[in-house]
Amino acid sequence: MDNTLDLLQRAAIRLSQEGSIKDRLADAYASHLIEVDADELPDGVRKDFAALCEALHRERPLPRESVIRASVRKMSNEEAGHYAALVVRMFATLARAEVAGLAARRSTRGVAATPIVQLFAVEG
Repeated sequence: MDNTLDLLQRAAIRLSQEGSIKDRLADAYASHLIEVDADELPDGVRKDFAALCEALHRERPLPRESVIRASVRKMSNEEAGHYAALVVRMFATLARAEVAGLAARRSTRGVAATPIVQLFAVEG
């Protein structure tokens, strides 16, 4: 099973590829985001993810159409762009949290968590 950060990364990559914003959003959600467990998200991201899920499940599908496709079809391009940007922000938030967590674990093991570029003194 993929972890949440991997799923968000794959969704963000899909959103950066070619195709209409609506197609990319529907594909990113159906292929990756639908597998995300909201309980594994930080509180700040969970609310945004819930709004995304609600938006992508709010329309009644036509025959042989998924609820995701129907919901995205009814969105404006601006609304689809808003939700695509939301996915990228969620990915960035989780990635920063993971980096911070790694740094904290390293510092508790006695390894300096300070980035190496800050170790060099500025000569003047």
